[in-house]
Amino acid sequence: NLRPHHTGYHMTLALDSTVKQARSTAIFNAINAGAGAGVIKFYSAPRPVTGAVPTGTLLGTITLTDPCGTVDNVGLHLVAEAVTQAIAGGVITWARVTDSDGTFVFDGDVRDASAPDIAIADFLIDSQVVYAGGFLVLASAVLAEGG
Repeated sequence: NLRPHHTGYHMTLALDSTVKQARSTAIFNAINAGAGAGVIKFYSAPRPVTGAVPTGTLLGTITLTDPCGTVDNVGLHLVAEAVTQAIAGGVITWARVTDSDGTFVFDGDVRDASAPDIAIADFLIDSQVVYAGGFLVLASAVLAEGG
């Protein structure tokens, strides 16, 4: 019995609270594994294969606090160290989170919070357009777990 291979399914998991907290804690520990604070780097297109060498232009970096935030039964709440400035202008299409040593933790697609396709976004931001020298502010970031 052959079945066609489908991609692009979006599913919502309803996880036990202990499992949710364990997943969030594992990501928290990965971001904090380096010698200092982890980071979120924002790039223009194209997004590479997961964990591969970044493609596109690095538009800006937000340094997280050390440790990177807190974990609760909702998920991982990331906290930024300070407001930073964009190093280049462009359109942010994806982001990479690493520990302070540059070790890959996760990649995610970025969408403008008012865009019609926010359901496929991993990061929602006020505007995907940035200008060199413009401010990058992490006001709220929660890596929420299902359920």
